[in-house]
Amino acid sequence: MEVWRIVRILAGAVASGLLLGLALPPYGVWPLGWVALVPLFATVVEAGLLVGFVAGLLTGLLPAILLANGLVPVPHPMEGDATWIYGGFLLFGAFLGAMGALVGESKRFGLGKAAAFAAVGVLLAYLLTLILPEHVALTQSRFWPALVLSSITGIWGVSFWVWLTNFALVASLGSARRLVWIAASWLFLSLLFTVLAPPDVGENNLRVAVVQTRSTDLGILSQMTSEATQRGARLCIWPELSGVVAAPAGNTAELKKGSTHLSAFITTFEDSAQPKPHNAAALFDGGRESERYFKRRPFAGEANKHAAGTRPVAVSWGDTQVGLNICYDSCYPAIIRDTARLPGVQLIALPTLDPVSSGGVVQSLHAAYTPFRAAENGITIARADVSGYSMIVSPSGTVQAELGVDDGIASGVIMPPRETIYRRLGDWFVLTALIGVLASAIGALRLKLQRR
Repeated sequence: MEVWRIVRILAGAVASGLLLGLALPPYGVWPLGWVALVPLFATVVEAGLLVGFVAGLLTGLLPAILLANGLVPVPHPMEGDATWIYGGFLLFGAFLGAMGALVGESKRFGLGKAAAFAAVGVLLAYLLTLILPEHVALTQSRFWPALVLSSITGIWGVSFWVWLTNFALVASLGSARRLVWIAASWLFLSLLFTVLAPPDVGENNLRVAVVQTRSTDLGILSQMTSEATQRGARLCIWPELSGVVAAPAGNTAELKKGSTHLSAFITTFEDSAQPKPHNAAALFDGGRESERYFKRRPFAGEANKHAAGTRPVAVSWGDTQVGLNICYDSCYPAIIRDTARLPGVQLIALPTLDPVSSGGVVQSLHAAYTPFRAAENGITIARADVSGYSMIVSPSGTVQAELGVDDGIASGVIMPPRETIYRRLGDWFVLTALIGVLASAIGALRLKLQRR
């Protein structure tokens, strides 16, 4: 391969890495997500499988290198561990590498192939949930039309839209007419989803709060809860495992006692199950403890410490049904959907414990799933993290209130839930993508046989 071609491919990978890093949280410059991968894919067409993979891997790793080493400023600076930044972006780089390899082996690149490749991107993202969920859709967690689309297709449709736009632009380079057509189509879809989206209306006058603190001291948590109550909150969500000290081996006597002089609160702790305890969540109010929910998706090495739960749980708080989920559960749309579909659920409480990462990168990326989960299921979600980006999100996916990376309290109201297509049908779009890929592969094979 000529030197100039290698330089061009490296420049494309670096350009895409920079654009993608800015499009993803913690920056979240969403317009860049629609074009971020164009330099990468445009330069690796016909470059071969290996070259395409390496270029994609470099694209994914570049943001990690910059963010983990503090080489670029972030909205909320903080000191922390860079391990999960490298791990997450390395996996994302492998994902992009696989897509780059696909493009590198492609000799002709038209709009039909762009759609097929976008569907492949959806299927790979679905398969990656077996390891760690990775989505180009996270670039669009604050883009209203994308959230509307997710209420129909789930996050999968948004990923498809982002992949398709990038691939279609690559396929149309050199054709002004095609580029104009793509831009017009994108604007039409954006306006259509904006117009069709029902706004959040009304509220049940119940204000909830999320507490963000690394402390597990019951006195500090009680004080913050009291402050939230003074701000009008009647229910407070504490971070994941914030109750672990006050409830050793699942003995929640101290938490029950504390709830007699505080407004209702939700926290998590370890129970006494054997051979491994559960990571359990419960609501405490007036000296009583609700039914316990067990975290269904222990994160990474946590699976060696905690047993996984097997079913969704909703608990009563006055006349309100509150669904309980914990942290990593929110990366899996089907799990949040299970909770949202329980009878009468109006709010999902989401205690969270993210690794304290350099620049708050991990916390911001994980938090970006919350608007999608809320919009997919048409339900209010209150996310309380130990160290960053705690938020309260409306059923439309609109962020009502959000914290940075310091200890603090944020409050918002519970808005009436609404039915969505995704809530009814689940991950139907993944099956559609699979059918599309199979149809494309069969068509390509048939054409190849005919040419023989």
